[in-house]
Amino acid sequence: MRAVKFKKERGRLPSISSQDAWEKRMAEGASAFVRFKDEGRYD
Repeated sequence: MRAVKFKKERGRLPSISSQDAWEKRMAEGASAFVRFKDEGRYD
């Protein structure tokens, strides 16, 4: 996942409030993934 690579390179997770559109999209994707996982969609 690109968000994991981002975290390793920058030492933080992508920010959903970032001015960088790519970072923002990664943050939205990562938060959606966590939400879906919590809902049990990836069993």
